[in-house]
This record gives sequence, C-alpha cells and structure tokens, in this order.
Amino acid sequence: MKKITHLVLCLFTVCISIAQEVKTTIVVDSAQVKIESSKANINEKKSQLKSDLQDQKKISKEQKRTDNKATDERRELAKEQRKLKKEQKQTQKENRAISNNNDKQNDVKKKEIKLNQRLMNANKDLIKLQEKFEKKKNKGNLTAVEKSKFEVKITKKQLEVRKIEEDISSLKR
Repeated sequence: MKKITHLVLCLFTVCISIAQEVKTTIVVDSAQVKIESSKANINEKKSQLKSDLQDQKKISKEQKRTDNKATDERRELAKEQRKLKKEQKQTQKENRAISNNNDKQNDVKKKEIKLNQRLMNANKDLIKLQEKFEKKKNKGNLTAVEKSKFEVKITKKQLEVRKIEEDISSLKR
C-alpha cells in the first residue's frame, strides 16, 4: 500500500505538474495574445500619429504660405497707402498754390476795379474842371492869375489821371 500511495502521490504530483504547465501555457498564451494586441494597437497609434504629424506639417506649411501671402498683401497695401498719401499731399500743395494764385488774382482785380473807379472819378473831375475853365474863358472875365490857377489845377488832374493809368497798366503785368 505504500507503493500504491506513493504511486498515487507521484501520479498526483505529475497531474499537478501537468496542470501547472497547462495553466502556465494558457497564461503565457493569454499574455502573448494581449502583447500582440497591444503591439497592433501601438502600431496603429504610431501610424495614426505619423499621419497626424504629416497632416500637421501640411497645415503648418499651408498656414505659413497663407501668412506670407497676407504679409505680402499688407506690405503692398501699405506701399499703396504711402503712395496715395504722397499723391494727396502733392494735390493739397497744388490746390494751395492754385488757391493762393486765385487770391492774388482776386486782389489784383479788386485793386484794378478801385483804380478804374478812381480813374473815372478823376476823368470826370478833369472834364468838369476843363468845362468850368472853358465857360469862364468864353465869358471873357478870366484874369491871367485865374487862368494860371486853372491851368495848374488841370495839369494836376491830368498828372493824377496818368498816374492812375500807369498803376493800372503795372497791375496788368
């Protein structure tokens, strides 16, 4: 019976040992399946990351192109704006010059009008003075002193008329 007990114990030990091997194999197989699954998952994540990185690079390149294009457009717009400001300043300068010239011409015309009015008044006074002189001369009651006074007055008026005419002609130049 000892032998049988020993045999049963040996058999039982062998069975336990085989069971442990089977269990170990199952556990190892299960672990390998999990490892393979994890590797596949990791490879899938790697390829997804590579794809995402490539997409990110493309997006970055596209963004850089867009930024460069926008910068170029802003530079062009700034250049155009400076050009327009320069043209605007030039136009304003020309307009001021035209305005100043018009003001000067208006002042000259005003002076000319005043001088023409003075000339008309001086001519009227000269004509009246000459008519007065002619009337007295025709009446015959004109003394030599009065005649000289009239001639002096007439000469003064004639000089005044000539001076005004000279002023008008100098204004027109």
